[in-house]
Amino acid sequence: MRGDVCSWLGTTWQRKGGKELSIRSAWPPIIAPCRAGIDIHAKDLLALRFSTAKKVLRDPLELEKQLSNGLPHKYFGTATNLELCYVRREMIHTILSTVLQGEICTGCFDLHYNYIHPGNRHDPPPFLVEYMARNNIEMPAEEEN
Repeated sequence: MRGDVCSWLGTTWQRKGGKELSIRSAWPPIIAPCRAGIDIHAKDLLALRFSTAKKVLRDPLELEKQLSNGLPHKYFGTATNLELCYVRREMIHTILSTVLQGEICTGCFDLHYNYIHPGNRHDPPPFLVEYMARNNIEMPAEEEN
């Protein structure tokens, strides 16, 4: 979830008389669009409403502090007395590798896309290097914004 549900939970909880709410996200903050076809645009990313991708990568705790100080939503108002914590991005590979085999794309939270796309910011995985060589495909260059 990108954060809208957190805002709804927080404000609904407060309207019902709740004093505090702790939310533990099972995924790191999503700081970039999914380049595999899931329709998430940069304007929809909650993390980027409060920080930049580089700042979140450098210090995810700062984003948690900002969101915990008041998580706003255009329809639900602002959730306060909220403690929001994300799983650390370093843990995702450890967690997912116990249930998945092969390459895991982590571009939406660490900018390391693992397939051919202009948004790919690191070397493609070996199976793609081989495929690209066999088929005379070049990795397209990404335009800096």
